[in-house]
Amino acid sequence: MYRFAGNKVYLRDVAQRFGVCPTTTYRQNNRVMNFLCDIAGNIIKFSDKENAANEFFEIAGFPKVLGCIDGTFIKVQTPAHKIKSTYVNRHDIPSITLQGICDARKRFVDAFTGIPSKIHDARVLKLSDVHEALPGLCEGNKYHILGDGAYPIREWLIVPYKDYGNLSERQKLFNKKFYATRVLIENAFGLLKGRFRQLIEVDMHNIDKISKFIISCCVLHNLYIDNNDDFNFPIELEHNVDEPYNEERREQEALLRRLGEIKRNQLLERLFP
Repeated sequence: MYRFAGNKVYLRDVAQRFGVCPTTTYRQNNRVMNFLCDIAGNIIKFSDKENAANEFFEIAGFPKVLGCIDGTFIKVQTPAHKIKSTYVNRHDIPSITLQGICDARKRFVDAFTGIPSKIHDARVLKLSDVHEALPGLCEGNKYHILGDGAYPIREWLIVPYKDYGNLSERQKLFNKKFYATRVLIENAFGLLKGRFRQLIEVDMHNIDKISKFIISCCVLHNLYIDNNDDFNFPIELEHNVDEPYNEERREQEALLRRLGEIKRNQLLERLFP
């Protein structure tokens, strides 16, 4: 599978290179993907919370961080029997979103994919399994993960202060530490796409199969890091931008946002008393 995933080639090219029947290569590739997806739960998972928080703290001094979250586009061909317009991103390119949460070692502790990139990052988070689990994983407001401005602020999900030109010096320093820590998820996506070049554009036409392939690459990504097989390949990533702010919020949304802002202000006071 690595020969196929790590290079922009077709399976028939891999079969020809190794003198194997294309049908056999196809079946073996599916078998490996199924195996990697079966063990994904043991490889892609949150580790010891205190150790994770300490590793993040050593980077820029940001406390009690369990992970950094973001989404990235995975360019695909228009899936079979699907309408192209439902899968295009803001660049009018058919793609699906890979939502990832990484630790300080750039390992994925959660990965969720299969959702069209037309859907906003905040909505993708709500659709993912980890959304319901995160408040418990973060033990209320004891720990948190870091996300960019595309996500709604929560006690367990901290986002940077929006800069409209009126931020205080402490808030600017807060954002600086925040960005120095959160950039790890961008680095993790860069390593993933650099090692598995097939993810630059997946040449498959079935969403389930595409999702299996992406998760398989995330599993291998973690295994390589666990075995100290690291490298850096430069690659240009698509960066998601904030959608216009929606003024019509429900009361519950406003309450959750306010609690998140209180938590962020507490962190600000802790970092810059």
